[in-house]
Amino acid sequence: MKVCVEIVLMAAENGAINIDKKVIAIAGTNEGADTAVIIKPAYAHRFLDLEIREILTKPGKIS
Repeated sequence: MKVCVEIVLMAAENGAINIDKKVIAIAGTNEGADTAVIIKPAYAHRFLDLEIREILTKPGKIS
């Protein structure tokens, strides 16, 4: 989930996303995407304004 937050911060800083609208961030490992979250973006200097609104999926153990 850390990577999801990082990519949203970077995208906001570079103007690639609008910070007024929620976005879906997807991240994973070399085996594929395994984490998806809905985030309200923020600029890096206002990091505490970023909100993780919903966890759509996260990695888990298969037994």
